[in-house]
Amino acid sequence: MDTVFTSRNKIRLILLALVMAILVGLGAIVLHDLFDFLWEDILHTVPALQRSGIVLVSGLLSALGWYFLQRQGRRLIPLKKQISPQSEIEEYPPFWRQLGHLFLQVITVGMGAPVGKEVAPRELGSLFSTHLVRKIPLDSDQRSVLVASSAAAGLAAIYQIPFASLIFVFEVFGIPLTALNVVVAFITTYGATAIAHLRISDAPLYHVNPQPVTWVTFVVTVILTFATIPVARLFSRISKHASQNRTKDSRILWQLPLVFVLLAVQSYRFPELLGNGAPLVQAGFDSLSLPDALVLFTCKYAIVLLCLRFGSYGGTMTPSISLGVAFGEVVCLVAALFGFNDPSQIYLAVAACSFLGITMNAPLTAGMIVYSFIGFPKTYLFPVLLSIGLLLLIKCRRDASKDTESETFIPLPDGSQLHYQIVGEGETLVFLHGNNGNYHYFSKQIPYFSQKYQLVLFDSRGHGQSTNEKAVNSFDLMADDIAYALKELGIDKATFIGYSDGANLALTIALKYSDLVTGLVLNAGNVRLYGEKWYAGLSTHVLYRVMKRLLPYFPQLENYIINMRLMMEDMPIHLNDLARVTVPSLVLIGGWDLISYEHSLEIANHLGNGHLVSVPFRLHNMAYLSPKRFNKEVNHFLTQLEENKNA
Repeated sequence: MDTVFTSRNKIRLILLALVMAILVGLGAIVLHDLFDFLWEDILHTVPALQRSGIVLVSGLLSALGWYFLQRQGRRLIPLKKQISPQSEIEEYPPFWRQLGHLFLQVITVGMGAPVGKEVAPRELGSLFSTHLVRKIPLDSDQRSVLVASSAAAGLAAIYQIPFASLIFVFEVFGIPLTALNVVVAFITTYGATAIAHLRISDAPLYHVNPQPVTWVTFVVTVILTFATIPVARLFSRISKHASQNRTKDSRILWQLPLVFVLLAVQSYRFPELLGNGAPLVQAGFDSLSLPDALVLFTCKYAIVLLCLRFGSYGGTMTPSISLGVAFGEVVCLVAALFGFNDPSQIYLAVAACSFLGITMNAPLTAGMIVYSFIGFPKTYLFPVLLSIGLLLLIKCRRDASKDTESETFIPLPDGSQLHYQIVGEGETLVFLHGNNGNYHYFSKQIPYFSQKYQLVLFDSRGHGQSTNEKAVNSFDLMADDIAYALKELGIDKATFIGYSDGANLALTIALKYSDLVTGLVLNAGNVRLYGEKWYAGLSTHVLYRVMKRLLPYFPQLENYIINMRLMMEDMPIHLNDLARVTVPSLVLIGGWDLISYEHSLEIANHLGNGHLVSVPFRLHNMAYLSPKRFNKEVNHFLTQLEENKNA
């Protein structure tokens, strides 16, 4: 009976996704045509003085509209509150107020407001879905995935970017990556895109020319990515602060029009400042002078923040792309003054991807959006992928849990310091992270497993906050560190849970210190380089070589490169050695993992007591992106381990 009920729920959810795809696709057409009707006139047919007048009218309309929508304490419900509501008004936002709010965004951007219009179609999708399911029995998880997918469908439909929007559901909204959720998100995003395509073109928004890629391109890509990060991070922080402290009372009636007066004056000379950033992006790809690029970047940066602070609503996605392009143009033009004349269009794409990846805190989504918008040649793909990879590494290092029940260092015999955290009580689980990561990778496992177990989470030597006093690193050395630390902590038995290089480290510990190990969970490990899929190995080699070339100029990369070498060599373990590991061992990989299924099966078959579980539709970092499924598989293994012990 439960199975039948669950199946009916799934079918109901999929049917609702189909309905939402149709509704959102049609709604996106309306918003698109409304925007085009306003924007085409102001951009192409209106004289400069009249254009400035339209901007002033837009400022007055914005101020009056949002004042009346929010007067007497009325709330406009943000998108994320609708996905994870904490009250009835967040679960079912006032329909007509929210509808007026999103139409006002499109109208004002169409009349020159400098923010993005992309929030409006997302809010249209979420608004339709929240009211559609009002009388339909869905649990909170199903409701969340439908609302999030409908919101992403709005983005997909109006910009014709279904794949980027599909990633958006999971990377930005944090929806668990399960097969059902992927199906629902796929139906809504691709369905809405297909419906809207009846009216909206899927041609790239911007046009660029093919350019050759050399090793210099990759070096400059790394430098430009790191140069863009602090500028984009500052913009992200200020924009969030501005949005959180946005003027909503009667002061908006004079503050916001005053900002638009400033915009009208600026746009008389620089019309590229108007709208969501599209004119600035194309101007950047068409080439700008250094003074113009500096002025446009500075003014766009400031005017977007001022609008958000003093009452305007809108997105920062398309403005971020334009700011990235303008910043990349400035950097390339300054470099040209010193004799560096490499063609710049490819670097503008990299800067746009980097800027958007930071402001969205979603590098994969940002990369796919920029790729879809620009439609750049295939030669651009690898530099952009390199930039995305760098942003992902930085994000993993910054996504740190704040749970610090017990957090300290253990001094190692060679003077290095090993950083660790202990949470919970019970039998011990030791968590080992991947290459150049830290134990915060397991932040979504801490609350789940600490209810029953004592968790010991280490930053491996030279990773996270742990130091490395040696000029090299190896799995043997790190295994000695962990064994020494556990002895210092008075722990003589533990189950080891390792991810990627952490799985390789767990295997090394099991071979060198078998008395310590009661069980192994090996997630996405590999003992041979051929275990990686070809594109994973290629990107690792490219990144490693680029980093080595940069080392003379950036000495701080030394430790990073030392750790990367661990991924560049076979482990000092023969597959036949694995038969000596006789403790129960779970080899866990995702269907879309960077490690091949065949190699994972090879490891499981050579272990003395191993078995393989491959989870469909899951990526390499399953514990982070699909924590519910990861926790379920590991918990099932631990339960069996406990039952066998008590038998």
